[in-house]
Amino acid sequence: MISVVVLNWNGREYLEECLSSLLAQSYDDYEIIVVDNGSADGSVEYIKDNFPTIRLKALTTNLGFDGGVNAGIKESRGDLVFLLNNDTSVDSHCLARLADAALKYKDAASFAVKLLFEDGQVINAAGDRYYAYGRAENIGFKEPDSAIFDKGGEVFSACAGAALYRKDILVQAGFFDEDFFLLLEDIDVGFRLQLMGHTCRYVPDAKVFHHHSRSIGQRSPLMAFYTAKNDMHLLVKNMPLSLFIKNLLRIFLHQQRYLRYNISLGLLWPHLKGELKGLLELPRMLTKRYRILKLRRSDTARIDSILGEGRKGGGS
Repeated sequence: MISVVVLNWNGREYLEECLSSLLAQSYDDYEIIVVDNGSADGSVEYIKDNFPTIRLKALTTNLGFDGGVNAGIKESRGDLVFLLNNDTSVDSHCLARLADAALKYKDAASFAVKLLFEDGQVINAAGDRYYAYGRAENIGFKEPDSAIFDKGGEVFSACAGAALYRKDILVQAGFFDEDFFLLLEDIDVGFRLQLMGHTCRYVPDAKVFHHHSRSIGQRSPLMAFYTAKNDMHLLVKNMPLSLFIKNLLRIFLHQQRYLRYNISLGLLWPHLKGELKGLLELPRMLTKRYRILKLRRSDTARIDSILGEGRKGGGS
């Protein structure tokens, strides 16, 4: 069974399109769980009135992306969990394509969909890429959809706005890290799964359509704060020490570029607050690094080989 976990926060305007598309799936072995993250826009009442067959987990406070999806995962009954943003709609064959991929690729612990912007013509993400110097990006972001993105293959990780995970492995990895709260948590999970020896598979015929970053906004103080903080968390928790040392100068230069970028947007203060918060949480991240090392099965050479250096298209 696939457990679909939809995370909602003040997204009532998107719920009809999202939930209706899920109810229209050609695949029939699935459940839908909506986790409401303390919405104040009537989302909970709307779901109860209009989608009474859908399971609802109503939280009293906003636990962020990570706390919200973790609550849904813990409620789920399936052996596969499909995480989905509320501001999406799902192709009618999406779950069927993902179920087929999960049966075919036993070594994969996670699966990335072809995530398109709402017009269906432009890529939002064909999986995620992570560079050895600490930069994360959606593969194909804002590129026109083309044959390049119709080829499946392995990618570093899946964009958790629409991603399938094997529940038992995700639980073993420690769920999503709630210290991240939001942003880059999917790269963190993907990195941990790679360290454990698992792969991530891009499934191009599983399609989802997305209204990008409607909850927090692009180039917002929230995005600057959490990206600056979580950039640090990603490296401290997951990067093999020899690769960190090897790429130390490039890491420093990347951080300086990102600082200058936020200064240009008038976001210096939230950026600095994020870096300070990251430093204050450093002891906790080092403790988590130790736990991750105990689960590690991949050697440094393999990790080095999958850290992206501009690979094009949706897979390898």
